[in-house]
Amino acid sequence: MLGTLAVVMLVQGWSVAVLWGWFVAPRIEFPLHTVEAIGIMVLFTMLKGYTPSKEEETTEKVVGRGLMSAFHALFVLGIGWIVHLFL
Repeated sequence: MLGTLAVVMLVQGWSVAVLWGWFVAPRIEFPLHTVEAIGIMVLFTMLKGYTPSKEEETTEKVVGRGLMSAFHALFVLGIGWIVHLFL
């Protein structure tokens, strides 16, 4: 389960860093690397808070949510790549 969490965080951080490099960095000249993106994501997650579910959390559900989160990040990255082609 911790391995899945690490992979998800790396995928999401890398996606945020790439999207930042495509859309934000050229305008404000402030690059963002994967480790910095992960730190920002952790900060926002802490600020948002965590509301535990009332149903029992199984390992399969937690891993499934993590994988869906990673696929979502890659999907958004794909859409960003398409938009980036037109800039």
